[in-house]
Amino acid sequence: MKIRSLAQLQDSLDSELGWRIREISDIKTTINTSNGNHQKTLIRAGVPLLYAHWEGFVKRAADFYINYVAYQRLNLNELSNNFIALSARTQIRDISASDNAEIANKAIEFLWSTAESRAPIPKGPTVNTKSNLSSSVFKNISNVIGVDWSRYSTRFNFIDSSLVERRNSIAHGEFLDLHHRSYQELSDDVVELLRWVKTDIENEASTSSFRRET
Repeated sequence: MKIRSLAQLQDSLDSELGWRIREISDIKTTINTSNGNHQKTLIRAGVPLLYAHWEGFVKRAADFYINYVAYQRLNLNELSNNFIALSARTQIRDISASDNAEIANKAIEFLWSTAESRAPIPKGPTVNTKSNLSSSVFKNISNVIGVDWSRYSTRFNFIDSSLVERRNSIAHGEFLDLHHRSYQELSDDVVELLRWVKTDIENEASTSSFRRET
């Protein structure tokens, strides 16, 4: 995957979101035209699918953005703090995992010596959703890529209770009796969140928020 331009990033995000929205819409339509036990079965199948699109799109969209920033070929000292942290993840991990002063000193020396060198931002898949994209995991991913998560805070209860908790219940074999109107609302809310993520990443890229302010 090589995303070198803003247009390529936007195309990748459009394509990734497009097929997911079509699939969500297809399931929604099928549920609307069914009834009885058949409808209940489809709803039970639809909830994990909605969660899968939530987790899958956030991961893919964030990785697309990181890939785009990597191909801007900036030096470490030209990047915002979150991308410096991403580039120096190994060194930061070494410092936090050890109380050995020599290891810490070498890590800091590495950061200083490479400040004017090309930032080693990973170009491959980087984002870890922990297979459970709760609000806390989403906040962490947002901090990694520099997206302001504050406007999502009003939806954190929805993410944790209405989406993640229900998906986990079904995945663990528990019965979930969800009315089809509630499923429609759940579906619409997930699509809205996906659109928010796409827009926020596009805004970050178009305003070059990944660059250090001078």
